[in-house]
Amino acid sequence: MSCNRIRLTTDGKLRNCLFALDEVDVKRLLRDGAADAQIADVIRRNVADEWEGHEITRRDLSSRCGLCTL
Repeated sequence: MSCNRIRLTTDGKLRNCLFALDEVDVKRLLRDGAADAQIADVIRRNVADEWEGHEITRRDLSSRCGLCTL
């Protein structure tokens, strides 16, 4: 199964999965006047780094997530 969802948080952080812990600060790029091509490249790289599947059942992720139970 592969994940096809990304999340842009209310504070402008991009996550490459709904359950991801790593984020990219897109708001900072926008506020600093980054070129559209630079922003697109950051988004593409973030999506390319996405996990295979959700991996939501991984014990180390589940224990930090707060949304998950095993």
